[in-house]
Amino acid sequence: MASRDRAKTKKTEIEKTLAQQTALVREMARFPEMNPGPVLRIDRDGIILLSNSEARLVFGNELVSKNWKEVCPGMNNESWNTILSSKKVFPFEAYVGERCFVFNHRLDTATNFVFVYGTDITVNKENEKKLQEQRAEMKEMARFPEMNPGPVLRIDREGLILLSNSQARLVFGDELVSKNWKEVCPGMNNETWTTILLSEKVFPFEAYVEERCFVFNHRMDSATDYVFVYGTDITVNKQNEKKLEEQRAEMKELARFPDMNPGPVIRTDFKGIIILSNVAAQNVFEKNITGDCWVNVCPRLTQELWDEILLSDKVFPFETVIGEKEFVFNHRTDSQSSLVFIYGTDVTIQKLAERQLRHSEKMASLGELTAGIAHEIQNPLNFVNNFSDVNKELVDELKNELATGNVHSDSYRKANEIADDIKANEEKINHHGKRADAIVKGMLQHSRASSGIKEPTDINALVDEYLRLAFHGLRAKDKSFNAIMKTDFDEGIGKVNIIPQDIGRVILNLINNAFYAVTEKKKQLGDYYEPTVSVSTKKEKDKVEIEVKDNGNGITEKVLDKIFQPFFTTKPTGQGTGLGLSLAYDIVKAHGGELKVETKEGEGATFIVVLSK
Repeated sequence: MASRDRAKTKKTEIEKTLAQQTALVREMARFPEMNPGPVLRIDRDGIILLSNSEARLVFGNELVSKNWKEVCPGMNNESWNTILSSKKVFPFEAYVGERCFVFNHRLDTATNFVFVYGTDITVNKENEKKLQEQRAEMKEMARFPEMNPGPVLRIDREGLILLSNSQARLVFGDELVSKNWKEVCPGMNNETWTTILLSEKVFPFEAYVEERCFVFNHRMDSATDYVFVYGTDITVNKQNEKKLEEQRAEMKELARFPDMNPGPVIRTDFKGIIILSNVAAQNVFEKNITGDCWVNVCPRLTQELWDEILLSDKVFPFETVIGEKEFVFNHRTDSQSSLVFIYGTDVTIQKLAERQLRHSEKMASLGELTAGIAHEIQNPLNFVNNFSDVNKELVDELKNELATGNVHSDSYRKANEIADDIKANEEKINHHGKRADAIVKGMLQHSRASSGIKEPTDINALVDEYLRLAFHGLRAKDKSFNAIMKTDFDEGIGKVNIIPQDIGRVILNLINNAFYAVTEKKKQLGDYYEPTVSVSTKKEKDKVEIEVKDNGNGITEKVLDKIFQPFFTTKPTGQGTGLGLSLAYDIVKAHGGELKVETKEGEGATFIVVLSK
């Protein structure tokens, strides 16, 4: 009986265990479907025997009997053989569409099946990619401070500098680490530093370090409790801002300027239409000229000159006469605004003074000529007086010889010879009288205003005459003066159409300057120096050149650009008006010619007058 009960109990236990195993098998059959990722069972040849719904969702509905090596992207025989020989779980990554999976393969040696459990790691991959990018960025940032062209610093909450790049050390000095930023940065104080620590935004702070201006942008990093400082040199910006402020102030003042200006101020467009005119302009033209055309309003201004004004990139002065007054209107073209700004100045008194000074200069040069002219006149007058005395004696002899009354006698023949001598002497008296007359006429021509009429003139004779007049004039004033004079005249020049008294003034001025230059050098060097002035003429195609050369001290580069300016002189006070070369320049220009200078300091100067033939 007991034996039967034990058997019955054992059967009950077996049935219970079998029921549990059956339930477990059923649960395991449900397990792949419960897995959120793909699950597959594959034989050793790679044939898929089972797949859950997630696997079919990933790869497609028909998976059973397909080869895993063909279904799984990137899976090949070599990888499959590695899986079969592996004693551990073998992970294999594959992209299916845009999703990334890791498929863990495990070979079950009991059943010879390969169980595959897939996990979607797309998000992980993206996170890994971002992590790699962050690492690369961090690596780059580690290099960043030294690459930054401006100062970069990392500072703790107390203001102690923990890190600085080379540029920061260059600005503030080598030893920065452990120093307090509030002491290093000019103008930084506890109050500002507290504001920086509390700020949620970038906090800019301007500071001058010696002569350079910087803006230091402070950023508080709450994660690390560090303050990162990035400096930028804004010195040029500050200078530009200052200039801009000055320009604004100037523009503000200019807005008030026109009506405060005592002279005419006018603004026109590029067509010449007057947009603005101040009170002074309206007084000058005796009406409101706004809206009129400047070319029509301004006397002597032509359309051709207006076009030239528009093309000029410099201030363009234009002189004119309005009523009894003389004005110079300075035109400045502004291409940005397409406007022309015109500033007028009444130069009536100045022009009168210039004319008076020019007259004084002319009279001064006439005074310099006087002694030379006196010397030159003395020679023909001596000839006239001498030959007159000789003629008196010859007339007396002639009377005595004619008194014999015998036409065939020697006395009669001698009387004829005396008559011939008297005739020759009279011709010489006439020649030298005309010579004296020409000298006096030349002096008168030089003293009075130019006729403005050009006439054919022997340039060689004109130059030679003024050379001798200048030389003897200086000799008369200073008996110790002497100089070697060299001439080289081109006889093929012929006559040139000029205003002789004007060109004579030019030549006289250049020769006097040359004599002055060699005299000054003689005073410096004494007997070791031979003062020499060379005057030459030559024909160059359709041009004639007059050259006055000296071996004086030459002209320094410092004053070379100024020598043709009115009232500029290098002579001591009282010895020069500064108008000589200026007048010479204007006269030559008025003849359509050119006045040039070549010089070498310490060796002399050469002035060249170029005239059209």
